[in-house]
Order: sequence, then structure tokens, then C-alpha cells
Amino acid sequence: MTEFQAAVLLGQLTRLEEQTRAREQNAAWLDRQISGIPGIKPQPRDPRVTRRSYHLYMFRFVEAEWASRASRF
Repeated sequence: MTEFQAAVLLGQLTRLEEQTRAREQNAAWLDRQISGIPGIKPQPRDPRVTRRSYHLYMFRFVEAEWASRASRF
């Protein structure tokens, strides 16, 4: 890491708590919204994990459940 990169990172660390909290709230909302869609399963949270950064949102696509819906159209 260069000195410049470290300086930028130090400036951003002041926002880490706020951003992490917002991402966790957004992910919880998205979990609730997609949990009722057949064929889409939110990734369960491991009980050992106390915090997630959610730079990506992961879910599982269950093709068998989705295919049964698509065949109706």
C-alpha cells in the first residue's frame, strides 16, 4: 500500500461504522422482500458471524422452483 492509499483509507475509516450499519439494515430489508419469492433464497447468516460488510449481496437461485413458475406462462 502506498502512502497516498493509506491516507485515503484513514480518511474513509471514520465512516466505516455508519456504512456497515446501513448495509446491514439494507440487507435485512432485502432478505424480507425476497424471502417470499419461490426459487430465490437469501444466504443464511452463520450464527458465529457478528457482523457482515455486505459489499456484495448473495442469494441462492433454486432452478427447480423457478422452472415450475416459468412453465405456467
